[in-house]
Amino acid sequence: MVWTQAQTAKWYNNEMGLTNQARAHLMADDGAGYSSVQDLGELDQEYWEKVVEQIRHPPAGQNGIGISAESESRILASIYLIRYYLMTGRSPEPANMHWAIGSEFQKAYKELVRRRDADPGDPPKLTKHTDMLRWMDNFDSFLTTVVGNRLCPLSYVIRDSADVKQEAPPALATNKPYSTEHSSVEAEMVALANHSAFEFGPDNHRVFDFVDTATQGTEYQTAIKLYRKKKDGRGAFMALKRQYAGKDTYARRYAEGEKMIAIQWKGTGHYPMSKHVQRHRIGFGIIETCAPHMSGCVPTATLRVRRLLDSIVTSDPSLHAAITLIEQDDVEGGMRNDFEKAATALQRADPVNKRLSSDNSKRNLSGVDGADIGLAVILKQGRGPKTGVHLRWHPPKEFKALQKPERDELQAWRKKYPKVADDSKKQLWKDAARIGAFNGSKAKKPKASDGDGLDKKSLDSCVSALTGFTNALTAGGDNAPAGATPTRDGAKVSIANANLEKSTTTPNAEVLNSIIQRARRGRKNG
Repeated sequence: MVWTQAQTAKWYNNEMGLTNQARAHLMADDGAGYSSVQDLGELDQEYWEKVVEQIRHPPAGQNGIGISAESESRILASIYLIRYYLMTGRSPEPANMHWAIGSEFQKAYKELVRRRDADPGDPPKLTKHTDMLRWMDNFDSFLTTVVGNRLCPLSYVIRDSADVKQEAPPALATNKPYSTEHSSVEAEMVALANHSAFEFGPDNHRVFDFVDTATQGTEYQTAIKLYRKKKDGRGAFMALKRQYAGKDTYARRYAEGEKMIAIQWKGTGHYPMSKHVQRHRIGFGIIETCAPHMSGCVPTATLRVRRLLDSIVTSDPSLHAAITLIEQDDVEGGMRNDFEKAATALQRADPVNKRLSSDNSKRNLSGVDGADIGLAVILKQGRGPKTGVHLRWHPPKEFKALQKPERDELQAWRKKYPKVADDSKKQLWKDAARIGAFNGSKAKKPKASDGDGLDKKSLDSCVSALTGFTNALTAGGDNAPAGATPTRDGAKVSIANANLEKSTTTPNAEVLNSIIQRARRGRKNG
């Protein structure tokens, strides 16, 4: 659409805030000569600053014309808005050049300038152990953060189709410089920026440098060798995609995602709903990644919730009630149409999590903050992240022997979890007595809750059992001795089929010393 002189004058005065004198000078042929708004798209920031300087401070013998800083800023943003429209196949018109749209673009423009001038860092490295599909997604995400000289994210260089559709671009959203289809200025440029402009060349070269860096020293260098001379970044990336990420690869990964979300959850054992939900997230993520590259479809939000509910097989009444509420909440933004809201409701009613939380032994390793006590505290809390000190109760002499940074970290832990720290002191003695009793010894009942008063025979048996038990659990996984898993037996702890009294593992000197010294003081005071 060709702007009339009246439309151009109105735009300069009303939208850009110029005075009549400044507007007239900009439009005059013997002045700046920008009688057409579209002509402003030929400028850049540096040239526009020179134009403003000449208007404010003309050669000797001419009077300067004032242009406010606000008007200067608005016209600069409008210059790049015009260039943005031309890049994405639109024409700047009075309907899409008013300042309500310009101000929205100005916010995006400032962020793009900041990222253009920032150091993007190194691209994700591709090695023989890297999953190619995941690397391609990561590389595309990396290029989205890198802005080229066109103020366009470089991911537009490697989009699936180099050619932009010939039909008119989608209509702009109300008072926005982008369409509802693409939802942002960046997404609009990545989808619609042409590859025929001069500025595409430098961007393409830069993408090649990133691909070259990512594949340096690997067998993948062979695939991009043909594109090195011309520094064809798009060609190099597409060559990797053709050779190592064809449709068969995407189809196989898509099937893996489908398999993950088809697994049933029955609420038995120790597998909580939170892990089942996370498996669905991962599965749907794989499907969303692969679907655009094959004939598969991306599940809608409603279908995602439906697939999650269909995977649950349970007779628990609370969980059934939660499922019913989700199915009935079918309004816009309701749980039936929002995966995360539905997942939250299901996790609140999770019978497995409730069962684990109600375990009075406190030996489930669920990781609930501050819930584990006794030996579970020592084993679960582990060591401090700064100094590696044991996060447990230490006898005074042992505490004084610690380095100052270790004492500081331990004291900070005690302040944050006072009840856990106190319970670790008390429960340590109780666990020693219980484990000793289950290894054939008959420990006398302690006179105090912390274990004072243990007789020598019972103490020796408890120490032996505690040592084997602690080391067995600490080893964990495939290295743990058979039967080294604590199980519930009434109100006590049993070690199934394990003769821990004959354990050959090296005792923990800190734990043994604290038990022996405490017990001896108890006998002297008894």
